[in-house]
Amino acid sequence: MIAKPFPRHLSQRDNVNPHKPEKLTPSSQCSIATFTMLLNWVGDKYSIPDFSKLSEFDMFLVLESISKQKGINQIGSSSTALHAFNSLLDQDKYKAQMVENYGHYLKAVLGEAPSPEKLFDILDKNQCPVWSSTGTTLSKPDGHFICIVGHSNNHIIVNDPYGYYSEKDGKYFNVSGEAVIYNDSLVKRIYEPTAGGRNIIYFKKIF
Repeated sequence: MIAKPFPRHLSQRDNVNPHKPEKLTPSSQCSIATFTMLLNWVGDKYSIPDFSKLSEFDMFLVLESISKQKGINQIGSSSTALHAFNSLLDQDKYKAQMVENYGHYLKAVLGEAPSPEKLFDILDKNQCPVWSSTGTTLSKPDGHFICIVGHSNNHIIVNDPYGYYSEKDGKYFNVSGEAVIYNDSLVKRIYEPTAGGRNIIYFKKIF
């Protein structure tokens, strides 16, 4: 399964804090980049220009506003993103457009992937990219977020906002993270049952 249209890749390495735009602040911006990738995909698939043209700069401000409204301390948390996605998707004009043109609208769902098999099942059933936490498997001590765009032969195909993670070398390389393939051994490490489940966000069709 590969999401169609193929989700556009964004890099966190060139991100800035909107309140201090004169300085690059890539640290902790993986959430902003991955959330933007998902909403851009919705815009591209459902012909909603407002979502397609949304930038990481815009997404930062949306998440910041939602976190203040909901009293959530972290603007890049999964809870903040869930509220942000659904506050946009629930707007009447977007719901009406999706229903009229496609017969359904979308709702963002926060779930868990306690195993590779569960992750693959969610990808196959919903045919959409999935935002996922990785715990500290790819980045210590704070963890990392990625946009999973598909899977094949127990591998996952990922738009990684930080580049390419080499399991062999145990580090990231500053190269394009578009459509990188993380093999089955790395997938098992990220989604092993003993990890307690990884937070994921995906889009469910509502008819």
